[in-house]
Amino acid sequence: TPLEKFFLGSVSHKVAAEACCSVRVVRPRVRPTDHRARILIGLDGSDYSQRAAEEVLQRRWNPATHVDLVTVIDSSLKSRVLGKAQPFENPHAFDRIEDPIQSLLEATREKFARQGLSVQSHIFEGDPKRTLLHYAADWNVDCIFLGARGSEHGQRLYLGTLASAVCTRAHCTVEIVRAVA
Repeated sequence: TPLEKFFLGSVSHKVAAEACCSVRVVRPRVRPTDHRARILIGLDGSDYSQRAAEEVLQRRWNPATHVDLVTVIDSSLKSRVLGKAQPFENPHAFDRIEDPIQSLLEATREKFARQGLSVQSHIFEGDPKRTLLHYAADWNVDCIFLGARGSEHGQRLYLGTLASAVCTRAHCTVEIVRAVA
């Protein structure tokens, strides 16, 4: 019933928000037996998002599994990337915000390719919450892996707004990865 869905959702969200470990919110889906699993990993350059990718890499997957590495550029990510650039050392540091992001995605993509998995990387611009949810639904993703929070959250204990929104609204299973203590 709608009331049961509300309470189940609120319990799942509370556990995901307050747990000190990684949390997997499972949304069962009926799939054909020959279905090729599809995983989306949200990467923003933070330690938490890198940990999410490492978590996926540590597991055994069917060789037919497809992995999509996705970075969504928004004003927060632009500020963080540009803040690390040294504009006086390199006058063209601000020319292409995608360059350092592409380097991160390529390094991560190579790790997955070495394990024999089909992997693609994608860079989009926009609101990360809406963009990740849109592509997860459009690509019929089976599971979204995210870090519990981005780098702007520092060492605070609460769940980041991106992970919270995706966990609450995704059509598929979502795994929120926290760093190992």
